[in-house]
Amino acid sequence: MTGGQPLPLQLWAIACAAVCGAACGALYDFFRVLRWSFDRRWLELLLDAVFSLAVIVALFVLVTGVTQLRLRGFLPLAMLAGGLLWSCTLGTLFRPLLKGCGQLLVQLIVLPRRLSGLAAHHVQFYRKKEESDSPNCRKSQKNKK
Repeated sequence: MTGGQPLPLQLWAIACAAVCGAACGALYDFFRVLRWSFDRRWLELLLDAVFSLAVIVALFVLVTGVTQLRLRGFLPLAMLAGGLLWSCTLGTLFRPLLKGCGQLLVQLIVLPRRLSGLAAHHVQFYRKKEESDSPNCRKSQKNKK
């Protein structure tokens, strides 16, 4: 943000910060779906930490890349405005899509556990069937009659 045209460069920085804030809003909506799907306290804390880290990294990239190490007070405000705009406009349109992606991710995470439970059930069923088919078991069944 050095040189002869400070106003266009400041407007560019504001636009970048608003887009970055909207991206942070989308990330928050995606994490919200994960929170509601799993309902675990430790996951909520982890997602909050990841979201906070993402916002810090985004602000760092804005300050170092776009404004060339000149922190302006309007950057965090522009990020906040972008997040609010996401929440009020585009976020309402994309929330069902994000919800679907989050539920698909939840299903992919839970799928191995379901498959292992199903496999364990089948193994147990066939073991019981083999035990009932063994000659010793047939003798004991004859003795019960």
